[in-house]
Formats: sequence, structure tokens, C-alpha cells
Amino acid sequence: MNSACSSRLAALTGPRIANLWVAVLVCVAAVACGGSDEGAGGSGGKGATGGSGGGGATGAGGATQPQEANYRPCDPTSKVGQFELGMKTDNGTSLTIFQGSVKDGVNPLEVFSVTQSSGVCRVSKQTIRQCSPACTGDTPLCGLDSKCVASPKQKDLGTLTLTGLTQALTATPSGTKFYTNKETIAYPGVTEGADVTLSSSGGDYPAFTLSTKGIAPLEVTSTTPAVKKGLPITLSWKPPLVSSGARVYMVVSLDNHGTTSQQLECDAPDTGSFEIPAALVDALSTLGVSGFPTMTLKRRSVESKTVGNGCVEFNVTAEAVLDLAVDGVTSCRTTEDCPMGKTCEDVRRVCK
Repeated sequence: MNSACSSRLAALTGPRIANLWVAVLVCVAAVACGGSDEGAGGSGGKGATGGSGGGGATGAGGATQPQEANYRPCDPTSKVGQFELGMKTDNGTSLTIFQGSVKDGVNPLEVFSVTQSSGVCRVSKQTIRQCSPACTGDTPLCGLDSKCVASPKQKDLGTLTLTGLTQALTATPSGTKFYTNKETIAYPGVTEGADVTLSSSGGDYPAFTLSTKGIAPLEVTSTTPAVKKGLPITLSWKPPLVSSGARVYMVVSLDNHGTTSQQLECDAPDTGSFEIPAALVDALSTLGVSGFPTMTLKRRSVESKTVGNGCVEFNVTAEAVLDLAVDGVTSCRTTEDCPMGKTCEDVRRVCK
């Protein structure tokens, strides 16, 4: 894979990708770019954590993420892998997919910097670090310590076994040491509140086990969220029947067709409603808005531990993707979608 393509894919396939199914497309894109490395879809931005509830994992930039029973995400500065058992309903079709991988190091392109935060929410941006002299050859990436490092490689963990599902499930590594389910998983695949355990038989690293809780599918009850200057984004969803310690991880993406690499993330309590602070919404809006802005919500239970050279997560998630209505912005695919007298910008997909 050429270095430009590698950089683009690495930027997309790390812990900041909120959509499990987008990650699958990224894997296909990687092959199209000429490489064989498959990337795991990240859920959550989000280290080695593992302490008991009440603490916090501090990500790049100093924002604190919740750390409590069944919600212990990796700190991005130490995260080397993740596995996700994810539920989603798309156009009437409900799916449960398992996928993930572990690499031998942290990809610095996947460590975003927090620029502003409030409570459990934060605005973050991708940081392209510059080393001197420039990084080339076998060490093409500028690391977190401003030293050139090799591109992380995926590792063989042997056979993975998932227990606590409504059916038996095992996964073996592909040729690129990426894991995914080969057989169909019955939706939703887990029982709310039940233990769900991922076990590795061992391979390049010793055997390990990660356990978290099953969750219910996510049912959003609010209408299309509005994005207006000076106002919070208000959301509501059906709360869980069984308390599992899960939270609802949210990602607001206003510039899906633009050039900015910023996003707004929250780890909201799973209580059925939440307001994303207006100050952070405004801060994200000023960085750039393009057509078809979206918001991804994931009910998420997560456990993490040190495996190999860093922190690895096991996530059980239920996802919903919402379109956003941004005040003053009309999304378009062609000029026919625009009001009289306006045309559709090919790249940004907005009427001007």
C-alpha cells in the first residue's frame, strides 16, 4: 500500500470511527488502495484502564472519560486494538456483527487531541505530528513522542471464543490477522444484563479474557436533531430495562464531505435523554459544515486490559445513526435538490 493511502486509511480506521459498518467499507477501501491490512472499526474514542468505578481515563488533551463497572474504554494514547460485537438496524434489516484486531503498537494517527470539553463531552481533532528529520522507509509515522515509528501490524491471537451469546461463536484470524464472524449471528445475539466474555486461546500474545455485559438494542425516540447556534442538541431514547453499566457513546459529525477532521463526542449516562452542550456544538460548527451531517449513537458496554504492547477493548454495542438538520444548510446530491437560484457544490454537497 502506498504511504498516502496508508495515512488516509489509518486516519479512518482507528478508535474515532463511530460506525461499525463504515469500518467494513474501509477494509474494502484498503484492498482497493493496494494493501492487505484490515482495520477494526473503533467504537468510542476513546484506555489502560481497568480500575474500579469512579475513576477516569484521561485521553489526549486532558479530557476525562468515565471509568466504571462495565464501562472502561482504553485511553487513546495506549490503545492497540479492540473487538466489537455490534447490533444495528438499517433500512429494516437487523444485524449483529463481530469484528476486531490487535496491533503491536499505537497508531499515532488514531490519537486525536481534545480542543474543548464540558462534562462527558469533548471536541477533538486529528493531529498530524511532524518529526525532524521527516519519517520515511520502515518508520513512516511520527509517534506520540516525536520519534519515527513503524506502522503497527496486526497480531495473531489464536482462536477467539465468545460465550454468553444466544449461540456459540468462535473466530479465527484471516490472512491479515483480522477477526470477524463467518456464520450469521442471530439478532440481537445477547441477553440484556448477562455476562458476555471474549477469550483468546493465545498466539503471538498469551491467552487473555475480557468480559462485559449484554445490552438491549438502541431505540431512539427523538425526531431529527436540530443544530442551531447557541442551542444544545437534545436527544432521547428508550432507557434500558436492566441496568448493565452501559453508556451511550455519541459522535456528532458536521463535515462528512469537507476537509476538517474534528468531531464532538460524548459518553452519556444511559438514562433515556441527554443534551449536548451548546458551547461545544457551536465550537464544532465553526470548524466546518458540509452536506449530510450525521450523528451516531452507540449504547456501549466496554471492558479493557493490557494485551501485548498496549490496551485492548471488548465492546458490546447497539448503534443508531441519525441525520442532523443544521440551520441554514441544505444538503444536496445534484442541483435539482437545491432551492431556485442555488447550485450544489460537488465536493461539500451543500447548496450555494
